[in-house]
Amino acid sequence: MCVKFISFPPSADHGRPSRANERVIRTLGRFASLCDYDAPNRIMTFLSEDSVGIYKFDESFKKMERMKVVDLGVRSTLADLPFRDVLLLDSTVYVTDSIGCSQGINIRNNQTQLLTLADNLAMGVVSCVPSDDGTFEGILECISRDDHRHLPVLSLGVKFLTDRVSIRCVDDEVLVLDPLAQKVYFFSIHVTVRSDSYRMRHKGDCPRKLHWMYTLYHVFEKFPPLKSFFQTLITFLPVQICRAEGNALTVLYDGLDQSFKSEDDVQAWGAADIAESIRFGLLSPLLRVWQGRCIVITSMGKQSTGKSYFLNHLTGSSFAIAGNRCTDGAWMSLRIMEDVLLVVLDFEGLGSFERTDQEDDFLSDIDGLFTKFQKGINLLKNDDRLFRGTLYMSVKDVNPNDRHDVLSEFQKKFQKLLTINRDRNFLTEMYSGNLKINCSPPLGTLGYHDSVRHARQLIEKLVSDPDLSRGFKSGSSFHDCIRLVLAKISILDWTAVDESSQRLEMNELHRKLPGAIRTGCLIPVEAQSKNENLPRSLKDPLLYDKSALCLLDLQQLSLFSNVIWR
Repeated sequence: MCVKFISFPPSADHGRPSRANERVIRTLGRFASLCDYDAPNRIMTFLSEDSVGIYKFDESFKKMERMKVVDLGVRSTLADLPFRDVLLLDSTVYVTDSIGCSQGINIRNNQTQLLTLADNLAMGVVSCVPSDDGTFEGILECISRDDHRHLPVLSLGVKFLTDRVSIRCVDDEVLVLDPLAQKVYFFSIHVTVRSDSYRMRHKGDCPRKLHWMYTLYHVFEKFPPLKSFFQTLITFLPVQICRAEGNALTVLYDGLDQSFKSEDDVQAWGAADIAESIRFGLLSPLLRVWQGRCIVITSMGKQSTGKSYFLNHLTGSSFAIAGNRCTDGAWMSLRIMEDVLLVVLDFEGLGSFERTDQEDDFLSDIDGLFTKFQKGINLLKNDDRLFRGTLYMSVKDVNPNDRHDVLSEFQKKFQKLLTINRDRNFLTEMYSGNLKINCSPPLGTLGYHDSVRHARQLIEKLVSDPDLSRGFKSGSSFHDCIRLVLAKISILDWTAVDESSQRLEMNELHRKLPGAIRTGCLIPVEAQSKNENLPRSLKDPLLYDKSALCLLDLQQLSLFSNVIWR
């Protein structure tokens, strides 16, 4: 059996039509008794005994390729052969046996077609239950497609003469054919799926929720074992948080530049207001829900000195690396080590860099570096959250024979710095005097990887340090801090961080207090006006630390609420 392509070329002589051209484009190995054709998709099906072959034409209809073969003996439950009809409709092949029963099989996933109702939110099947009088009662059984919950069983209210009925579903209309009674029953089904899943709760007016990755966070509440997998998936790619251009800092929102259009807008917004609008893509939700310790690792130095490469080897991050300049602005990545969240920040290199002899510019480089450090402490006023780190200086491309001389030079510079600025210097103000210096051999040598392991041991020591004051107490604390710092730098606000931080906390409390009073839990702002009972997945505890519990009577709570609303 073969498939022929017959074309009728146009003829200039209307009295004598042109002769048709015939060409074989496909030879089938088996004889087909029935066929059907889907013209819009150029798909053709051939029914041969107990299998269906599916073929597709190219755009010129000169070639036909086989897509797949569906074995009806495996995929179908119809047993009364031979098959009498085949129909191809919307990627589904419908076959009808000798007694009139039909069944659909999806050609994409080979799944036996079930009823789909309410815009594919529910799927089900019509079952026939035997009655005492020998007839069969029809019932509709459905499950929710999102979370596979069983929906209430619906009786169709009709008794069939046989249990071999044929069912079709068009939108929310169900047609049932009883071949013995020779009747077609028509049912209009209205399905209401009350689900806590994302698909039923999300609104189209939020652009962020339209992103397909937003649904991943709702998998945590349904499938807890997948939590670690999705955490690894989301933290694999870094997110750009800001860039420096035009002598100003441009803060990025979800990794995109959505800066203000005019300076009037900048002046109208305060640091706390700007901080509330900053979001770091899908890293922000993960930071906000992390209740354990949070340690921040950053890098700084000249351009093209291997900072991103060093961080990737040190923490397992995936920052872009290249032989020339490749880091634009600042990028953030999250890594999880034991029960501690590592926030890795990769910064753009400072100044232009040309590879020269280390001995020629070494002294001038570190002199300029320390001078910039000393000026920086005067810009941001003292804040315990910002100045609790350890300064780890990795001097690259140092031969083992020169390590002693390099360390001696650094020792002289630091002694000079501490002598001139004994009361106030960057080492004591920003790092509490915590300093580590490591000489890294040239890249590609065994000593280079030993130096990376040395830095790794320092991180492991910080992670296992019982002193909880090192780092941030939670991911949410760091999230608020970094947003506030970026906001203040972007508008050149060099005042104390405390005032803006309090304003940010008050704004957050103002939004959450109505829901906390109503439910005793922290709930989303958009759910505060809803009257129905909220699912447990939307409720967060007010306090994770029970020792911080504080009881207020109604009079105190009323006074406290009035202060906030003013």
